[in-house]
Amino acid sequence: MQHTASPRRRRAPSTRPRSTALVWRSPERHLWVATGDGEYAGMTEYDHRVGYTATGPTAAPLGRYRSLDEAKAAIESAE
Repeated sequence: MQHTASPRRRRAPSTRPRSTALVWRSPERHLWVATGDGEYAGMTEYDHRVGYTATGPTAAPLGRYRSLDEAKAAIESAE
C-alpha cells in the first residue's frame, strides 16, 4: 500500500513568544484544547485508566497527570 500525502498542511508552531494567556475549550467530554494568539498550543485528554495526558503544540507527549490543572500547567509551560 502506498502512502499519499495529505492535501492539508499543518502550520508549524510559532517560535515567537505568546503575548496572551492560553484559551481553553472543551469540544467534547474529556478533551480540552488550548490556543494562544489564535494558534494551537496543545491538548489534554482524560482516560480513567491513566489519568490526564498532555500533548504539546508539536504533538509531542508531555506526560500523564493526576489532575486537569496539572496537565494544563504542563502545556502552559511547554511554550
